[in-house]
Amino acid sequence: LAVLESRRAMARQRPPYPTSQGLQMRPTLIASAETLAWLPLIVAEQARASTKLVSVTGASNVTGKPIPDIRAIEGKWRGQIKFAGGPYEIFYLTVNSNGSIVASWGATTRWGKVTLSGGKARFDLHTSSGDLYYYEEKQGRVMTLRPDFGGWDAQVRPLK
Repeated sequence: LAVLESRRAMARQRPPYPTSQGLQMRPTLIASAETLAWLPLIVAEQARASTKLVSVTGASNVTGKPIPDIRAIEGKWRGQIKFAGGPYEIFYLTVNSNGSIVASWGATTRWGKVTLSGGKARFDLHTSSGDLYYYEEKQGRVMTLRPDFGGWDAQVRPLK
């Protein structure tokens, strides 16, 4: 609730409980960002018992080079995704020429889009959105996806 009120994310001392004094000191049924994040999945009837939302906090100093055109990142990519506290999983990302994307890992597939503005790239994948960073290293091209609200990170390289 603190984050929704633009304050530092810290648990409130109880009582009073959120049902009597929650968001903006008004009665509130949703007491956590995780509960709020579940709502779109529940409404779309895609929530499964095997799905778990996780969060990570902390500073990030990731930077990338500007992406001049969607063609620079178009194609099939493969890498790893890591959810907080969990093992790495194989992650596939397909970027199409119209900016649409398909991401998949394990038994999960998400559709979305990439938008470019002023050399910065943003992704939107059903329940997550964030920044997309592009690099050119000695070993080849790399993209890193960093969601706005944490929970996971993914890094991919072109699929050969």
